[in-house]
Amino acid sequence: MGLFNMMKKLSSNDAVKLTQVGKNKATSFSGEGVQYRVLTAINDSGGVATIREIAEETRISESTVEKVVQSLIRSGYVQQQKGMRDEY
Repeated sequence: MGLFNMMKKLSSNDAVKLTQVGKNKATSFSGEGVQYRVLTAINDSGGVATIREIAEETRISESTVEKVVQSLIRSGYVQQQKGMRDEY
């Protein structure tokens, strides 16, 4: 089974956090695309946010945010946060 098939499906309460590469991308680039908006929303929330929070901040549907976040995880910009939002 490949890496992509092993990735847990995200839900609206799952939290994600920016990796160092994601922080650099969110703060050094500008843009209008959906991925940029999601990265910026996570960065603006202190580097950790739930799918629901990102959707509310960006006004993008949760299902679209889930897909974008999965792509950002595969790219190394974001990683799933284990446990509750504020636990590290």
